Amino acid sequence: TTVNLAMSLAQSGKRVIVVDADLRKGRCHRLVNVAHNVGLVDVITGQQYLHACIQSTGMRNLSLLTRGTLPPNPGDLLMSQKMRDVLRELSSSFDFVLIDSPPVIAVSDPAVLSMICDGVLLVFHGQKTTKKAARLATEQLESVRAPILGVILNGVDIRDPEYVDYRSVTNPLYWKNRK
Repeated sequence: TTVNLAMSLAQSGKRVIVVDADLRKGRCHRLVNVAHNVGLVDVITGQQYLHACIQSTGMRNLSLLTRGTLPPNPGDLLMSQKMRDVLRELSSSFDFVLIDSPPVIAVSDPAVLSMICDGVLLVFHGQKTTKKAARLATEQLESVRAPILGVILNGVDIRDPEYVDYRSVTNPLYWKNRK
């Protein structure tokens, strides 16, 4: 979802970078087909310079900062002053800095990240995310006063009878037959 949003913004002419801050299982590099040798972890730990780790993708205006080396202490790295410095520097070079993180209820990393970013978009899977899990994720972010901008609901089958109202609105034939 993060990469798709980034692609949409890049296509509109905005300079966008995706930061893969899922320091345990980051996979954004696979989605845009770039190498994953060095990245965010290497920058935070002082082993690499930030601009040496930013990679161009096959899409104009879209860059990626991969996860980098697998760290022993992901939460500590994300809470560091160096992480804040990295985001500040990226913000001065790009129109949008999108941070991909692990699931909110899996680890504390997303809550930590939410405190140093401008806003959070929660992503819920229509077929897999339970109401209880959605509520828990929201509560965890609210407990650290995360600026929640909204929710993206993906994995929804609009052919399901429960979504009949949405199906008619999103179906171009609905509008064509109304004219």
